[in-house]
Amino acid sequence: MEITVPRTLSIDRRVLTRVTLALICAVNLWATRASLRDVPPFNDEVMHSQMVRFATNSLLHFHWPFTQWYPYLNAGGPQFLHYQGLGATFTGLLGVFVGSSWAFRLSLWLLVGLWPLAIYLASRVFQLPVSAGLLAAALAPSLSSVPQIGYEPHAYLWLGYGVWAQLWASWALPFAWAWSWRALREPRHLWKAALAISLTCGLHYETGYAAFLGLAVITVASWQHFRQRLKNAAILIVGSALATAWILVPLLTLAPWAAINSGQNTTDWALGYGARTNLKWLVTGNYFDHLRLPVISLLLAVAVIAALWGWRRFPTQRALLVLGAVIFLISFGPTTWHGFIALVPGHHDIFFRRFLGPVQLAGLFVAGCAPAMVLELLANRGPRIERARQVVAPLAVVLSLVIMVVSFASTSTYYQKNARSVNHQLAMQAHDEPSLTPIIQYLQANPNARVYVGNQTNWGHRLNFGVGPMYMYLADADITQTSTQAWSASLLEVPQEMFDPTNLSDYQIFDVQFIITPPDVTPDVDATRVLTSGKYVLWRVANVGPLSILSDTGSLSQNKGTIVKRANETLRTHYFEQHAGFVVNYPGDSPVANYPSVPTAEVGHVAQATVDLTTGYAQAIVTMNQPGALVLSTSFDPGWRVNVDGATAATEMIAPALVAVHLEPGVHQVTFAYRGYQWYLPLIIISSGAVIGLWWFYARREKRRG
Repeated sequence: MEITVPRTLSIDRRVLTRVTLALICAVNLWATRASLRDVPPFNDEVMHSQMVRFATNSLLHFHWPFTQWYPYLNAGGPQFLHYQGLGATFTGLLGVFVGSSWAFRLSLWLLVGLWPLAIYLASRVFQLPVSAGLLAAALAPSLSSVPQIGYEPHAYLWLGYGVWAQLWASWALPFAWAWSWRALREPRHLWKAALAISLTCGLHYETGYAAFLGLAVITVASWQHFRQRLKNAAILIVGSALATAWILVPLLTLAPWAAINSGQNTTDWALGYGARTNLKWLVTGNYFDHLRLPVISLLLAVAVIAALWGWRRFPTQRALLVLGAVIFLISFGPTTWHGFIALVPGHHDIFFRRFLGPVQLAGLFVAGCAPAMVLELLANRGPRIERARQVVAPLAVVLSLVIMVVSFASTSTYYQKNARSVNHQLAMQAHDEPSLTPIIQYLQANPNARVYVGNQTNWGHRLNFGVGPMYMYLADADITQTSTQAWSASLLEVPQEMFDPTNLSDYQIFDVQFIITPPDVTPDVDATRVLTSGKYVLWRVANVGPLSILSDTGSLSQNKGTIVKRANETLRTHYFEQHAGFVVNYPGDSPVANYPSVPTAEVGHVAQATVDLTTGYAQAIVTMNQPGALVLSTSFDPGWRVNVDGATAATEMIAPALVAVHLEPGVHQVTFAYRGYQWYLPLIIISSGAVIGLWWFYARREKRRG
């Protein structure tokens, strides 16, 4: 039989439970309070905080962030469409009232600190015992794995990876699974499950994958009333797909123009760590308790043994075990499964190591059930055991408090190290900031010009701000730059990583007008020193701007899979420097390239121009001496519209992936304007209608039955 929760608990037990849960959250909030400090992050939080600022600014101007051109990363792109932007939009809305910086830091602190509350509430939706929910909540802050990329504090805090979008989804996934489980038996909950799955997908795409995967697995994890469960599952799948349509339809429609992260898609980050490594971590306790006492691992082992011993007694725990095991096997990725991974839909766009978090989540719920499951199995062994069951709730409170103390003791060293690192950065920042501030102000006055600050193979490794790299701080100040992290899915994400500071063509292609170097470094291209401030020197590159005119006689084919190879070919040719370029057939797969002829005379010149990529707009008056292309140095996307002399014209892609328009000889007025995906409103209406429809139909049916 299934473990059920008594509907009537004594007031004392309710109070005791709530006080214990509040204490767990309070200790966690205290331990992570350094997240509230105003310090530049040096991990992926840089991108997320930037997205929050962008969302706040968009909403202040009554713009939907998902339809706006995002100019800051990898030569621009529709960032909120290709990269999950719902969490940034929620936080940006809060930023309208309290400021985007404070909104981001507050969200980080609360989402990490209060996550045990989400675990407890989801366990109640699962109808797990109160003791199991309390125990799982107490265990949650001590999660720790070798990769440190799961649902553990290290994945989010200043010293960690800063995967803030995953943090948002870690709140939604427990409820997506829990309401799905309930909805398969009680259709009145179908709308809640569809809403939770939709939110999970919007907050983090790969976690959303785990939400749909969870629905599929738990449908077949119980054979009781299977036909009815299958019917409800079919309704939920359709309802969830419709509820998620506003995310999935634009994402899939525009997928050909979202680049593959080629820097990581051949590493174990994308391919998975494989069976041997994952199993080793699991057996040695390093999957849940790395550098901690193996409390979660031991409780999980006890729960697994209890579940196997009383398989029919624990349908909820059984479903969670099967779900965790399936995701664990999938997380091995192509490293283990090789060609068989093609059976997993969308496997090309999955980073398999990110399934670590959902496996930890399933394990957390099951581990929390261990004491209750053991008592349930022993209940029929004698009359004294029955009396022992009556004290399980108080014992759970005591055990939760003990585990909370042990957890805090084992993690306090990390929290202290994180806080010390934040304070050290603030101290170093106070030393470096006066020198860098004049350069930042100068660059902010030229918002459409990109800057290059070097990389780890040249003088860039010496350009730090405090303890972190310069490009991270510039990104935190919303300075557009090239050759930074692969934080976006724009088609120029990979080519800009190939930026060659000795090649003038690369400066022209990516509109890199400025360079920051140490005082003892001189750029390899023609550049003028703008200002020297402390240990930083700002240079301006000659003959570089956001608009270029080329002879477009060359041609080649490329797609998102071949753009890396093609970019490596075209960036090394110096054709851009010679005012010649390749028109790209996209998407195409022909290996043949038609190299352009170098013009013997000036193709044309820009007489007047206004460029504002922060709003996705550029206008120019151009004189063309011969047929050619006017090129805007930003990523190509089908959302770009171009108008020539008052008439709509077709855009074309210039290698490596720039937006351009072909012009005939003469004087022309040209306008580029970005118009994002236009069907969000009807899709949001459809998605909302699906959730409301499920609620309306089943609520009325329950009312009629009542």
